[in-house]
Amino acid sequence: MVEMKLDVQRSDVVKAVDVLLKLGEKDKDFLNERSRINLTFSMKKVPDVVNKVISIPLPHGLATPELDVCLFVKDLDTKSREVEMTEEHVVDLLREKDVKCVTKVIPVKALKLEYKPFEAKRNLSNMYDIFLADKRIYGALPPLLGKAFYGRKRVPVQVNMLATDLKTEIENAINSGSCTMKGKGSSCMATVAHSRLDAAQIVDNVMEAINRIVTQIPGGAENIRNFYLKTDKSMAIPVYVSLTGSKDVVLPAKPKKMDTTIIEEIDTVEDGKVRVKLTGEVDYVTEDGIVPSDEQRKAIRKKLKYKAKRMKIKRRKEKAGKEKKNTSSKPEKKSDKRKVDKEKDEHA
Repeated sequence: MVEMKLDVQRSDVVKAVDVLLKLGEKDKDFLNERSRINLTFSMKKVPDVVNKVISIPLPHGLATPELDVCLFVKDLDTKSREVEMTEEHVVDLLREKDVKCVTKVIPVKALKLEYKPFEAKRNLSNMYDIFLADKRIYGALPPLLGKAFYGRKRVPVQVNMLATDLKTEIENAINSGSCTMKGKGSSCMATVAHSRLDAAQIVDNVMEAINRIVTQIPGGAENIRNFYLKTDKSMAIPVYVSLTGSKDVVLPAKPKKMDTTIIEEIDTVEDGKVRVKLTGEVDYVTEDGIVPSDEQRKAIRKKLKYKAKRMKIKRRKEKAGKEKKNTSSKPEKKSDKRKVDKEKDEHA
């Protein structure tokens, strides 16, 4: 276990768990069903991350015999519209590896065809307790699952379907907690226990989850504003609240972006060059690659406009000359020829 730098006392966690369990006694669903116990936290500064996943191995697993698990897998044949072949292949693989905890297997193609409407996605998110996803397709799931999953903190846990010990891989994913930092808000949530665990086991899981989160979030312990415990239906019970501001929080520096600019010559300006970025942005530069001043840019634009105007006039003249040449080379019409012959006769 990594040493915790945040001053969270076990006695404070015990008190919060006791209050949460007393609130749960008033709810019949909390006692009769496997209700999730979530640890929520907020940060003082929002880090510049996109869907950063924090894995939280727990001393007391989240799996129970009645747990419903859904597994999203990669299609065997991406060109075929049939999903039964992929489902049967994965079910046979799980049976071969003695994996019995997976309830449903859904290929990516089935998500695109059968669960495209929002209502279908929302119903799917309510049907299962935990969602797993093959890490080979994990990055493609956000647009397929949408707000019905990611907006409701129903983010799938990624697993390696090519692992040698697939049974251990899936069991560890089910028994561990996780939270996803989107980089758009200061709050996050992770499921760390359930109502079937006793108070001491819940406290152990909460302490381990706090420890893992503190050591993995950008900014560390100084960036934690608070920790709360809650179920899906209960109020939030405070565990830790920081009274300091965000001045002491130091986030890791952003990685430097590669220079993706290309400098090319431009024939419309004498000794002129342009700098082209991959985004399509174009800017004039000098021979040394230096961006000119505003006055220099105005002079360049003026030259370009003047040259474009001259080229336009030149093209008009060339076009008019071609039309005149074509007209003069055309044979005379019969009516015109008759007039000429008549004039000759009159003169004669």
